[in-house]
Amino acid sequence: MKLYKIRLEVNAREINRINTFDAILEGDDISSQDGDWSAADDTSEKLFDIYLDDTEGYWERRRSEKYDFATIYLYNHDQPNVISQFWRTPMLWVVTLNADNKWPLSLGGGMRAYRKLDEDKNFDCTWRVIHRYF
Repeated sequence: MKLYKIRLEVNAREINRINTFDAILEGDDISSQDGDWSAADDTSEKLFDIYLDDTEGYWERRRSEKYDFATIYLYNHDQPNVISQFWRTPMLWVVTLNADNKWPLSLGGGMRAYRKLDEDKNFDCTWRVIHRYF
């Protein structure tokens, strides 16, 4: 089921513009801590491909015991299973989203986001929840 629609905002300094693109996070139910993610529309799909090199995959939330925030990882593959790990490339995160420890996410909630360490594609990015489907 669809859980959240999130918006990422990237500061594209080279063209003095903020690019926004949306993703849908899906899960089994409203308390899901993982599931599938995908670009929300055609424009978002093109921008995800430009900035993150991926347009869909698997997401998971990891809560920090030490700090007062959680991290949501967007990965470049579907949810892993024992068999798929033998025949495909390793699953890598394409962006991490810092979030508060409250779950489920609140509307408008969000923080900073970080791109995988790739010298030619580092960028300033923030994110927020723009729609909850429950």
